Amino acid sequence: MQVHGRVRNCYLSRCYKGFTGAGSKARADIETIMDGLGFVNIGIRRTLCRNSVKSFLLNLYGVLKASFKLGKGDNLVLQYPLSKFFTFLCAVSRIKGARCIVFIHDLNSLRVKHMSVGQEIRKISRADVIITGNEKMSAWLKKNGCNVVMHELGVFDYLSGKRCPGQRNRCRDRFSIVYAGALNRRKNAFLYDLENVIDGRFIVSLYGSGFDMNAITNRQLFSYKGFVDSEELISGADGDYGLVWDGDSVDTCSGDFGEYLAINTPHKVSLYIKCGIPLIIWSGAAMAGFVADNGIGICVDSLADLPSVLSGITDDKYEEMRKNVLTVERKISGGEYFSNALKQSGIH
Repeated sequence: MQVHGRVRNCYLSRCYKGFTGAGSKARADIETIMDGLGFVNIGIRRTLCRNSVKSFLLNLYGVLKASFKLGKGDNLVLQYPLSKFFTFLCAVSRIKGARCIVFIHDLNSLRVKHMSVGQEIRKISRADVIITGNEKMSAWLKKNGCNVVMHELGVFDYLSGKRCPGQRNRCRDRFSIVYAGALNRRKNAFLYDLENVIDGRFIVSLYGSGFDMNAITNRQLFSYKGFVDSEELISGADGDYGLVWDGDSVDTCSGDFGEYLAINTPHKVSLYIKCGIPLIIWSGAAMAGFVADNGIGICVDSLADLPSVLSGITDDKYEEMRKNVLTVERKISGGEYFSNALKQSGIH
């Protein structure tokens, strides 16, 4: 219930299977930022639960609890996708006279094809305000018929007690690249063709699960680290650049996962920034503009361009990019981007 008619800023937490995966980490960080801004959690406490039945029941309880506690004039921030409860919570907000602000992490109609574009647009259009990851996502939503007021995040904040190394000793004779994420062929078939466009001057450090080293001819080009906790990666990333690339091809980001980069804000962008390393990103990615505007890396059309592009990066240019990365790192460490997006959405 509201106290003395005071308008509250609210959210509801949920059960998580873990707090280190990209999706869960991003959501948990946003909850922590809202806590710091004085938001009220009107659902269950943030809970770690790997049992799917128990998790569903706890989340359902949290949703029902939130629907009773929500009051007139409240601001309710929802993180989307929100499984089966999103439509219900939007309806409750409208009935109770609350304002519903929705932050979009992913679009299921594009990422996992669980619904049509039209179905998803109708679903998220129940919000009063939408916060998207970037301008490209906002433009896509508007193009497909979403007329809700929108604001953009810019980049995911990344909260961590770990700090990246203050200095890096870049090897001038070898290009050292980090790639973190899902390493299976389904999502990143391009990794298995990468050896065809890079040479012995490269070493690619792979962090994640599912990579088949037996499918690689020139194994000296790769250092397969396996799964490494993100906190550990932040303080010890073995590379000078972080690669943002998805899909089937080294020539462009193709296939469902690759094409999604054109409108999505990958959490790994923030992970690399937190590691203190400049980025290499597909020029067609939605985040390419952010990388270029902030001077935190390089944009390439094709991975075949890497040998010539990286050869042209002087020590001074690299250090300039590094300093710019550390500037952005301080912002994401303090929750600045999501806080600003909330202010733009009328929450103070």
